[in-house]
Amino acid sequence: MTEPIRVAYFIQDLTTGGAESHLARLLPALDRDRIAPELIVFHERGELLDVIRDSGVEVHELGYQPGLAGVLGLRSRLRSLLARTRPDVLHAYGFPCDVFAAIFPIPRGRMRVVTSRRGNQPVRRRHYYYRLANNFVDRVVCVSQATKSLAVKTEGLCRKRSAVIPNGIDLAGFPETTPVPDTLRVIGTLGRLRPVKGSDLLLDAFARLDRPDATLKMGGPADRAWGAALRERHTADKGVEFLDDVDALSFLPTLDLFVLPSRSEGMSNALLEAMALGLPIVATDVGGNREVLADGEAGLLVEPDAGAIATGIRSLLDDPEKARGLARAARNRVENEYTLARMVSRYHEFYKALLT
Repeated sequence: MTEPIRVAYFIQDLTTGGAESHLARLLPALDRDRIAPELIVFHERGELLDVIRDSGVEVHELGYQPGLAGVLGLRSRLRSLLARTRPDVLHAYGFPCDVFAAIFPIPRGRMRVVTSRRGNQPVRRRHYYYRLANNFVDRVVCVSQATKSLAVKTEGLCRKRSAVIPNGIDLAGFPETTPVPDTLRVIGTLGRLRPVKGSDLLLDAFARLDRPDATLKMGGPADRAWGAALRERHTADKGVEFLDDVDALSFLPTLDLFVLPSRSEGMSNALLEAMALGLPIVATDVGGNREVLADGEAGLLVEPDAGAIATGIRSLLDDPEKARGLARAARNRVENEYTLARMVSRYHEFYKALLT
């Protein structure tokens, strides 16, 4: 019997985020006869960490303190850990881990180094770090074709050394679609209150609707000072509810219409979850949203502008039949392309090909 491929996943922590949610889905679902996963983190924190640990995955905490001494200590502990555990693949997630795994000297031997791109990197100086790091990695896994194209453009990523593996979700948690009512009143989104997620655009768009019977639910915590200030400005707005951290499976079924107002997006897990529930969707035409929504066949695509978002929402509020058609197409799209089983299979084949 062939030994399973040993993959060490490397990320800062398991607090709320797209990459973190992705790993919390992927690691427990991997076929242990084919992949033997372990997790390396800067710090053991985040509720999702328990999901991974409860699935039997060993977790290694490196510890990290800012400053040169902290970086050197982290490097030393990572070197020692890799020398002891000897994984076949080190797969990094997030800018610090991507760059650290690629640039800092670590004992490689036959170990392959893989980094990830899960969205647009808005900090330009980081493009230069990635451009350097790309010379020292074996593969870069992108979450969408749009993300890959952006990495090719901004950091000179070699297409032949990259791969695209989309997110996937477990449809067992979404057995029934949410019926689209004759009158759509409850609008909502799911994501941190932050500029890149376009939280301010959606709040502005909702104000422009001028629908006294409509409600806007903002699911997700404030991200730093910007998110806190945004919430403070709009907390008294009529019809607006801020709900902080919410469970997607409890929150999304309370909506009649899901909106993804992002200014930039790699591939949204929340979008896939809304599609799996059969919700009608309005999403901005950025990043991987067009790929996921099949060029607008499974959801309405609009520009990342408050006026355009308001127009898109209004068009579905006024046309429930159109909303129902998009909702059915969204569920079918997930069933055909973005299941957890399909994502796991793609990772199995990716690691196998990488080591062949």
